[in-house]
Amino acid sequence: MSEKSKMTVYLDEEKPSFLVLTNGIEATKAIVRTNLGGEPIRVTDLDRAVNPAGKSTKWEIPGLGDEAEQASEITGVVLCQQPYRIYWKVEFKGGGSPPDCISIDTIHGQGSPGGECAKCPFNEWGSGKTPNSKACSFRRRVFILRPEEMLPMQLTLSPINAGALKTYGLRLMNKRQLQLHHVTTRVSLQTATSKNGFEYAKAVFALVDVLPRDVAEAMDNYKHFLEPQLLGMQILDEPAQQPEEDVPF
Repeated sequence: MSEKSKMTVYLDEEKPSFLVLTNGIEATKAIVRTNLGGEPIRVTDLDRAVNPAGKSTKWEIPGLGDEAEQASEITGVVLCQQPYRIYWKVEFKGGGSPPDCISIDTIHGQGSPGGECAKCPFNEWGSGKTPNSKACSFRRRVFILRPEEMLPMQLTLSPINAGALKTYGLRLMNKRQLQLHHVTTRVSLQTATSKNGFEYAKAVFALVDVLPRDVAEAMDNYKHFLEPQLLGMQILDEPAQQPEEDVPF
C-alpha cells in the first residue's frame, strides 16, 4: 500500500455508536439546552486535548479528576473547524490573555494592527522567531465528537500542524466524495522533525469508517444545532505546544 493511500484506510473493525444519537437527536439537543440553562456554550465549557511539546506522541486529555489522561489517538466525528490567525505584540505567556490582533476569516484582522492579512508585515515569512515562521500564527481549532460523549472536544492545531486537517479533508472529498462530519476519523501523533531541526508531534488524520445514511443525517442535524455556538466562541489561546513554524500548504 502506498504512503498516500495509507492516509484514508477504510477500516471495518470498529463501528462505534454515538451517545448523542442513542435517545434521538432532539432529546440530546433538549439535554444540552436544559443543562446549560439556555446559555451558549463557552470555550471553557469544552474539554481540550493538548498537542504535547517535544516528540511525545500522546494527547493530553482532561479526565474525570484533576489529572490529565494520556491517549495515543482520538477517534470521533469532526463536526466543524475554525481556521484563524492570531497575534500578540509581546510573547504570549498564557493566562487567557486576549491577542492584540485576531482574524476569524483569516483574511481581515481585528485589533492592532488589524487590516488585510495578506498585506500585514506580521504575516510575512521571517517575521517570527525563525525564517520559517510568522509573527502572526495561522492555527486551526477542531471540534471532534467522540462516540461516548455528548459534546465535542476541541483540538487546537499549531502552525506546523494546521494544514494536516485541510489535506485530509481535501483527499476525503476528492477520492471518496465525503464530508468530514459524515465519517469517523482517527487523529494520532507521529514523531517528526521540522525544517529547523525541532522534534515535534505530527498530527495524522485517517479515515476509520463512513457513517450509515441515517446516522449521517442525524449528525447533520446536530452539527447545525451546535456549529453556530462553537464557531462563535471566543478564542483565548494557550502557549503553543509545538514549534512556531508555519508549513506552506
